[in-house]
Amino acid sequence: MNGLIKKIIVLIYSLKLRIVLNKKILKIFNSLPSIIDISSEKIQYHKKLWKDLNNRTNIKWYKVFASINGIDDPRYITEYDYHFNVELRLNHKGFSEAYSDKNSYHRNFMNELLPQIYLRNINGVFYTEKYEYTGFEDAMLLIPDCIEKCITKKSTESGGGRGIELFTRNNAEWVSRDGEKLSVSYLDKQYGSNYIIQEYIDQHPYFSQFNQSSLNTVRLFTYRSVVSNEVIPLHAVLRIGKPGSLVDNQASGGIACGVKENGKLNSFAINKKGEKFDHFNTIVFSNADPVFKFDEIVKICLPLANQFYYHRLLGFDFCVDHRGNIRLIEVNNKNNETNFFQMNNGPLFGEYTDEIISYCKNSKRNFNFDFDI
Repeated sequence: MNGLIKKIIVLIYSLKLRIVLNKKILKIFNSLPSIIDISSEKIQYHKKLWKDLNNRTNIKWYKVFASINGIDDPRYITEYDYHFNVELRLNHKGFSEAYSDKNSYHRNFMNELLPQIYLRNINGVFYTEKYEYTGFEDAMLLIPDCIEKCITKKSTESGGGRGIELFTRNNAEWVSRDGEKLSVSYLDKQYGSNYIIQEYIDQHPYFSQFNQSSLNTVRLFTYRSVVSNEVIPLHAVLRIGKPGSLVDNQASGGIACGVKENGKLNSFAINKKGEKFDHFNTIVFSNADPVFKFDEIVKICLPLANQFYYHRLLGFDFCVDHRGNIRLIEVNNKNNETNFFQMNNGPLFGEYTDEIISYCKNSKRNFNFDFDI
């Protein structure tokens, strides 16, 4: 592609992203009951800190994050800077699709961590969990009779919980919550290609106490240092779905509660609008027990992050099943949601902010504008 055309495409992308995100933060800013008073010295430090990456930093992000959590720290990063100036330099977009494809997880990770797969669709072709060629009916007949529920979802581009559906066995048929029957025609209509039918995970009581209908997960955000190559767990939140929802995503009405290093929950949770909740489903966050098996989740996560050689910023979604087994649901290596970390816990990169800025200001962005016509 011609260099000038590339620059024009990137400029358009940048402008559109900035406009969309500036509207987003303005809406949240205007909805907050009060805005923290930040000193001019800290505002100037914030602008100077990020100037090498963005000389038009929108100060409203800093004010919103500090107003919600009470942590006045100029190292906050705007959502625009994260997506346009940092993630594009620390994560290689060209490899993101392949590494984030849930149909590739069983080749890359410990299988005991992953939900069991009953059927894969890869590029329009059906395969078993072990990647053996099969047919829809043959695969469904192999699901043990004791299994009463299963989940269908896209294996790619499933952010925000889009397209995830629960099916329940009804004699010889599988029926969704809306009465749809699980069939090839349904799957073609819903997903086209590249999807999975997988195990329904019955979650541990610690997590179901917050909301039984959704699979509530721990999102762990990791950074592999550009200086030492060490994987650092930067943030964690407990994600809880709204009542009646199957997923815990904020985009689907869920909330996120910050998790401290010792596994204790913050005293509040937030939704995507920045609204705060001190309890949910009668559970008062400040009185809740520490997140069940949180230390083990972190211990399992760190070596997994080392397997993503082209991605330094990762969001891992873990749950714990009713038997107490830790399960890996998803790994996010692109377009990571970062606002709920900063609204809950403070600046995204904390003590690693300077090394990340130093690296990014001397590195090229990596774009992957790939599409079908």
